[in-house]
Amino acid sequence: MYLGQSNASLSLENPPVSALFSAEDDLALGDPEALPMTGNETDYFHFDNISMQTSAPLLQDDETKGVNKEAARFAAEAIYSSVTEVAPAPETAASSEEPANADTTDENAETQEVMLCQADVQREPLRNTEDAILALAKDPAPVTMVNGEMVAIPEPTEKAPGVQEYIPVPVFTPRCGSYDYTGVKPLTTTYDYDIATDDSYFDDALFIGDSRVEGLYLYGNLRNATFAYKRGCSISYIPTGELNYTATDTTTLARILSSKAFGKVYIMVGVNELSGGSPAYYGTHYKTLVDMILSYQPDTTVFMFGTMYVTKAVSDANTALNNDNIDSRSCRVAALANGINIFYLDMNPSVADETGYVNPNYSWDGIHLKPEYYANWVQFMREHVVTK
Repeated sequence: MYLGQSNASLSLENPPVSALFSAEDDLALGDPEALPMTGNETDYFHFDNISMQTSAPLLQDDETKGVNKEAARFAAEAIYSSVTEVAPAPETAASSEEPANADTTDENAETQEVMLCQADVQREPLRNTEDAILALAKDPAPVTMVNGEMVAIPEPTEKAPGVQEYIPVPVFTPRCGSYDYTGVKPLTTTYDYDIATDDSYFDDALFIGDSRVEGLYLYGNLRNATFAYKRGCSISYIPTGELNYTATDTTTLARILSSKAFGKVYIMVGVNELSGGSPAYYGTHYKTLVDMILSYQPDTTVFMFGTMYVTKAVSDANTALNNDNIDSRSCRVAALANGINIFYLDMNPSVADETGYVNPNYSWDGIHLKPEYYANWVQFMREHVVTK
């Protein structure tokens, strides 16, 4: 049997909860005579949106150390007055409440979050006051109330680790000795990513890299993020070299990593060393950088960007500065991803044309983005959030 909302209200620190009280404990709200009594011992009253403090001093009788029924009654009468949508009474139940005026219902009202006991979500009857108090003391489980309907929200579960996947590429002959044919190219680590609703998500982010990261610093509008970049730098330079962290100041990565806690670290590098070294050399030094980051920031999440492509015109004209070479080296980077705190991100689809190369309309030199298209990169990052 469901009861309507009482006029009683109480301002409490704990969130609203709901409990089931047995009729025999006479904890009904309102006029008990207005409620049908069947005499069946399994009957119970269902009190929606009850709010109470669950501290021991309130619920425990000082003399008997048992349940304080007066305290339980007080708790039962503490109905959250802000919750207006309650379960309707059965047709057989008498009610002294006037029917709600449908015209006053705001159909566009936002979903109201309330907290209910797990026992209530499962509709488990509680036979006595003691059981009700125990239920109220349990960790609450969230539900959503929409148009009077209560929908349980599943308990948050730990997400499965991400999986690194690759797709095959056509056979080709490398055009110089600085890369090889790997047969595949990496995709963004498969994971149940969240989405950032605004750029405050990046307030605790550190971006590390070359001139492309400089462009993100200048045109990405991530005002509260931290940047460490160097034009023309290589992967081996970053761990020990002097890096720009403002428009005019330089410092080392070690000092930056020691300065504050970063929730996430993004790396974009690689375009400056395509004509030298090898993919294996690149992968080894990339791992050195990731290890360094985690040694200073063990609780951070590292996002490794595959090197951004170039336009088709640039790729076709260069034996080393081409997308096949980029894929060969990015495979070594993706191999470091564990899908837990290290993720590989391929941002190229956000700036590519239908051929897979950087859209020539998005780039001023075939290598770097025009200022207005750094927003594409930022949007890609917003859509690939890992929440801890």
